[in-house]
Amino acid sequence: MKLVSLKLAIFIAMSALTPLKNIEIYNQDERGGGAIIGINYPLKSDKEIAFCRNFITYSLQQRRNTYHYPKPQEFMEIDRFALFALFSKLTPDNLKVGILYKKGELLAPQRNKLHCLLRQDLGIANEIINKKIFFESRHLFNLSYEWEMFKPSSDYLRHELTELAHEFYPAPKEMIIAINNVCNLKCVMCELHNPELQKNHKNDFF
Repeated sequence: MKLVSLKLAIFIAMSALTPLKNIEIYNQDERGGGAIIGINYPLKSDKEIAFCRNFITYSLQQRRNTYHYPKPQEFMEIDRFALFALFSKLTPDNLKVGILYKKGELLAPQRNKLHCLLRQDLGIANEIINKKIFFESRHLFNLSYEWEMFKPSSDYLRHELTELAHEFYPAPKEMIIAINNVCNLKCVMCELHNPELQKNHKNDFF
């Protein structure tokens, strides 16, 4: 379904930004210089279509890199995108590095080093280069290093997190439950395995 009739390039990637063969590009303006709009959103009713229109209109007015993903709270890290509008500060080489890593053609140390060198060449600040948490998703961070979060109305966000929750937070396809009364994982972050605390344990559960 065609959402807009505007002079811009539209990126439609229905699963993720990788691999590149899953991305279709529609350019309605041969002169270029427009925006890249990414849509990975369930357009099930006029309500969702209207929301996408509003997002695109807002983004074109602001002309800033903008993304949207429904979150229970804004500081939640995600690894997907629902909508994005890209205008400037593109880092396509970093996106290519991410794709090569996903395809198993780069090891993690190689990926990290290349990301760092590519961003240093662009004069990007160290605090951005050393970023560890990606509220916009790592995929979008690899596409550009600067993003603004789009904030829908509280009513519409409630609609996304309830009626559309299965689209954005699908349930596990498989669950394995082990009946056991002994915890032997010894997770390094678990204080219950702290040697000092173990002195006070009254049974062998831990």
